[in-house]
Amino acid sequence: MKNEDGPEGPPTLHQYPSPCDARRSDPDTSQLAARMSQAKRSSTAQEVLRILRAAHAEGLTDDELQVSLPDIHRGTVSKTRLALVRAGLAEATVKRRGTRTGARAIVWRAVGSR
Repeated sequence: MKNEDGPEGPPTLHQYPSPCDARRSDPDTSQLAARMSQAKRSSTAQEVLRILRAAHAEGLTDDELQVSLPDIHRGTVSKTRLALVRAGLAEATVKRRGTRTGARAIVWRAVGSR
């Protein structure tokens, strides 16, 4: 699912709904925890998207993203990048680059970065 730029420019992270982690029947503590978790995910996604946009057409591998975000767990970085892809804000390129372990990895870029 690829979103094209509209008259207002490229899509933004806030145009896409986030899933709710708590049921209406859950206690208030679960509701609060879900809201806090959602805010953290949004903040992380904004940071990953900012870094991808700053990389322009060169893009970054998940490993390079993780190096840019040392305080965020590697799995969180790749899951966040996947969410951005699903939201139409990031995309795979045809490029592959080596990681710190020597493996080849997909290079990702923000949609509209050419």
